[in-house]
Amino acid sequence: AYAVTSAPHLIASFDRLVNKVLFEKTQSYSFIQRLAWTRAGFDAFLRTHGIGVGVGSVRTSDWIVNLLASTGVLGTLLFAAAVAVAIAGLRRQRDAELRRFGTGLVFAAVPIGTMMLTSGTTPDPGAFNLAILGFLVALSRSEQTHPVRQGPTAAPFAASLGR
Repeated sequence: AYAVTSAPHLIASFDRLVNKVLFEKTQSYSFIQRLAWTRAGFDAFLRTHGIGVGVGSVRTSDWIVNLLASTGVLGTLLFAAAVAVAIAGLRRQRDAELRRFGTGLVFAAVPIGTMMLTSGTTPDPGAFNLAILGFLVALSRSEQTHPVRQGPTAAPFAASLGR
């Protein structure tokens, strides 16, 4: 702490860096270029009347715009439905420990999802997010959700033929 307070030039350098990165970002070449990508992607979405131009055909700096431009309204809605079904399935999970684990997975995806929203250049949600989605689906479909029915089992195939 002494080094920082006794060296005002360090504080001034840090202040300039924060100002440039956070408050003057909109004037940077990087920001202007990324904004142009996103505008071109959204324009592609509009020109296809919401059908999309295909995965890999557009680059944006906004994941939602890229998903819309690449897969169209239908692809975006299907992906959103998959996420909603996976998360909603947690409510059906009867095992409280597994439900907490699933909730933790959802919260683990929040920071990565936030970064994707602001800098996603492809419609790919990433292996980490897809793994979380898969775990959530598995948790929502576990035996705790749909208990195995007790009682007589199905007769063997030969017995069902009357032999």
